[in-house]
Amino acid sequence: MAEDFYTVLGVGRDADANAIKKAYRALALANHPDKNPGNAEAEARFRAASQAYEVLGDSEKRGLYDRYGEAGVSGHSRDMHHVDLAEIFGSFSDIFEGMFGGFGGGGPRRGADIRIRIPVTWEQVISGASRNVKIPRHTACDGCAGCGSLSGAGPSVCGGCGGSGQRAARQGFFVMSSPCPICAGRGGVIADPCGDCGGVGLRREEATVAIEIPAGVDHGMQLRMHGEGDLGDLQLPRGDLLLLFQTQDPPDGWERDGNDLHRLLPLQLVDAVLGRKMTIPGIGDELQVSVPAGSRDGDTITIRGAGLPDVNGGRRGRIILHAALEVPRKLNRKQRKIWEQLRDG
Repeated sequence: MAEDFYTVLGVGRDADANAIKKAYRALALANHPDKNPGNAEAEARFRAASQAYEVLGDSEKRGLYDRYGEAGVSGHSRDMHHVDLAEIFGSFSDIFEGMFGGFGGGGPRRGADIRIRIPVTWEQVISGASRNVKIPRHTACDGCAGCGSLSGAGPSVCGGCGGSGQRAARQGFFVMSSPCPICAGRGGVIADPCGDCGGVGLRREEATVAIEIPAGVDHGMQLRMHGEGDLGDLQLPRGDLLLLFQTQDPPDGWERDGNDLHRLLPLQLVDAVLGRKMTIPGIGDELQVSVPAGSRDGDTITIRGAGLPDVNGGRRGRIILHAALEVPRKLNRKQRKIWEQLRDG
């Protein structure tokens, strides 16, 4: 049995038209095949949502469905794989232009963003670092200076699609679109294409980009470098380079919490009772720690300004030590006698 259309869209049976449309838009945006190439599960969810909205978005069909179920609207569904996103989302097309480069191929397009992962050692977390990274991206073709044609004339508007780059066929509510076969979706045709780039105007390069790893960077942080991404059309700027930092774990015994660092501080019972000054390793230099007399298991000692740097230039974090009392398991005769004297007063 097919899943209930209201369940597919995640709305109640009393939902109004706006709520149904909003739910459908959210599902279509997340699962559209253009955004999830090769993902069969996302495509199935997109088809199911489109089929449900075709019925529930039409008051007449919705009435039939509410009375008779799917049998009341059977035969009305269409193939949802090539639904035109611009038709579905209407005023939301500006969002999709940012995601997919626009619905037509004829206009100038800004270069795409490039995302790369940057491994960061623990030493670089503490002190920061400068590095050079190699990035595969496009640049203007040397043979045609980026125009795509030998004569420099550039492309002329494609007569097959009028410069849109798409061929569309409307079927009721939906628009079935596909790239124009004459211009391959570019919207323009070059009469004398450059032999070096085939008329594209771009060539592939491996660029070296200098990056800064900020001290105190945490795992999963992202840094955007404007204008260091891929090249689209020459008259528009490059996309951005997105650096996704993947930091090394702290050394054994340390736990990170933002800019704070935690570790256990093993204490002998006598040191916990009487107090003691100790020297322990920090994240750089050694630290002098004063254990107060009467410390209990689990008590904390906080050292401010000794933790990790703040990536925004603020105050350094803290080192927080957690007292862990060590109880001796074996005693020699002398030690046992001392403990017995302490017990008996």
